[in-house]
This record gives sequence, structure tokens and C-alpha cells, in this order.
Amino acid sequence: MKRRYLLTGLLWASGVLVGVGAVGAAREQPARPCLANYTITRERGPLPAGVLSPRPLFASITPCGVARQYPGEPQACVVGGLRSAALRRYMPRRIVESLLYAGDIETMLHLHATFCLSEEMDSAEQYRANFHGSHAYCTNECTTAPLAFTVTIDKRTRTVTVQY
Repeated sequence: MKRRYLLTGLLWASGVLVGVGAVGAAREQPARPCLANYTITRERGPLPAGVLSPRPLFASITPCGVARQYPGEPQACVVGGLRSAALRRYMPRRIVESLLYAGDIETMLHLHATFCLSEEMDSAEQYRANFHGSHAYCTNECTTAPLAFTVTIDKRTRTVTVQY
């Protein structure tokens, strides 16, 4: 096994998801199956067919950038509070997809992001969706970086949060 050192997060390498602790050597984990695949690109147009517009579902929305991970910054953000009718009318996965496609959960910086829904948990108290993949961006040179985040909907408070 190659040794890799990262500060925090997940690294997708050669079809194997590699998890790391605060600081230390990476340990291999089996690749997780995808429940749904997503590709988000820079070109913004109308939402894909069947995808909800998130604006009517929320009282307010604050965009959350999961692709921008800097040491020392908070690793979570609150996207907003759902209106009471939103959870009664729509499945939580559709609400999360609307945030992804509309760019309110910012999964890429410059070019594109490709990721999958790897785990989903839905109970009476909360909905949680785990995503992993990568995003491509360019600074002085173009790079592909790992991307891993979790979206949680607290069904009691109707608050949507993202941990990354």
C-alpha cells in the first residue's frame, strides 16, 4: 500500500476510497457502490427535467461551498430552513438534488464535479446523504481533487446542513 498523508477528508484513488484521520497515513477502504451519480458543470442553464427549483422550498438559502476546503475553516455550514410543506410534499433526496443542481451546494470551483450518492439514511428524525467523488479546477495548472460531503435534513427543525 502506498502511504499518503492528508490533513483531513477522503481521497479517491484507483477506484478505492481512502479515508484519513486528522494527520496520518491513509488506510484503504472498499469502494462503496453508488446509489445515484451526478455531474455538475460550469454551464448554468435550466434545471434538468424533473429537478425541483429549491427557491420555493426554502424560507432562505445560503450557498455552501464544499469544494473549498481550507485548513482552520469550519467544515460545516447551514444551507437554510425548509418551509413546512416541503418535507410533506417531496422526498428528501429530491430536495437535496435540487440544491446540488441549482448550485446552492457548490460542488465545484471552476470546471466540473463528478460524484455519487454512496449512502442514504432516512428516519423519522432526519435524512442523511453521503456523497464522494472529485472536482476539477484550474489555478496555474489544472487539477482534480477529491470531494466528500454529507447533507443532513433535520426533520424536526427543517434545517439543512452540509458537513465536508
